[in-house]
Amino acid sequence: MKVARTSSWCFGFGMILIALIVPYIGGIEEFTLSVGAITGVPLLAPPIWALFSKRITGKATIFITMISLAVNVIFKIVLPLLTDDKLSRANEVLLGVLLPFALLLAYEIYAAAKGKVSTEYLDLHLLKAVRDAKVIVVDEKEAAEIKRQNKFGLQVVSFSLGFIALMLDILCAFTAKGTVMVAVIATLILWSAWIPYNASRKTSESL
Repeated sequence: MKVARTSSWCFGFGMILIALIVPYIGGIEEFTLSVGAITGVPLLAPPIWALFSKRITGKATIFITMISLAVNVIFKIVLPLLTDDKLSRANEVLLGVLLPFALLLAYEIYAAAKGKVSTEYLDLHLLKAVRDAKVIVVDEKEAAEIKRQNKFGLQVVSFSLGFIALMLDILCAFTAKGTVMVAVIATLILWSAWIPYNASRKTSESL
């Protein structure tokens, strides 16, 4: 309850602060565009980069995000209040996009030069190796039950697609416009129903 009350107070003060800042930024439209330019890439680029990098760590991701947001806020809000200089829309977008990527690239080069590898990356590969090392023994009864369940699922999918195709064909008899298109769609769905039906037949033969 205390945490919820504290978060409500912080959220309320934050909304009041934003409402006071909006007129100085240039209105709600300008504020919305600026928020997108300031926060979009700094919040999304580091986590996405971390998905494909074995060197960037969680702490580095948070650090780069915080630096990018801080610099963007300074150039967008603080400097216009202290001086007459103001970033244009194009410069805002360039700063919001290029700064996070520059920091990520710099960290990647630094980590590569030091030979560092993220501990999260190593832990993930260790977990994957442990999972691959486990041998799952499945007896014949369990294997047969799995095949029967697969067969039933394929039959349900096939029946559902066939039923939809039938309903569309019936709909063609009551529509004056778009009959050809509906009939073509119904035919395509009926053909697609044959795929799971054929797979269920093959499953039955293997039982």
